[in-house]
Amino acid sequence: MTSPARRHLPDVLQIAFDAAGIDAAVRLAELLGGKSIYVPKKAGPSHALVVAGGRKAADAIMAAYHSTRIQFPKGGNLVRHIKAAEVLAAEGGSLSKAVDASGLHTRSISRLRKRIKAGEEIAASAVKAPSKKRDTRQIDIEDLL
Repeated sequence: MTSPARRHLPDVLQIAFDAAGIDAAVRLAELLGGKSIYVPKKAGPSHALVVAGGRKAADAIMAAYHSTRIQFPKGGNLVRHIKAAEVLAAEGGSLSKAVDASGLHTRSISRLRKRIKAGEEIAASAVKAPSKKRDTRQIDIEDLL
């Protein structure tokens, strides 16, 4: 069975997820996020991919991207939301288990559960919407044009 959280992951993290599970994908995003990593054909136990994601995830990524340099996506809030969604999707996944797994606040998990039930993308709940309130004390550049 495919996880509902999988489709919200970037490609390289989907590969890690398929090979070694959500924990490996989360570790890769947390430890390598924002970094550019050269992916060899074979890697020893001290290579960053193996250290961060484990042997299974590293082997799967090397099979897909060998001999290239890839940019790992930053995990941040999206990873925490996906981890919470995994717990909520699991049979018997409770609010407190999701809080323990993700580190998010209870209210954030409740809002996430509501959005998942409504069919919204998890990524939309992980990214804060920009404030539409404008500071009237500042000049708008468009007023000068």
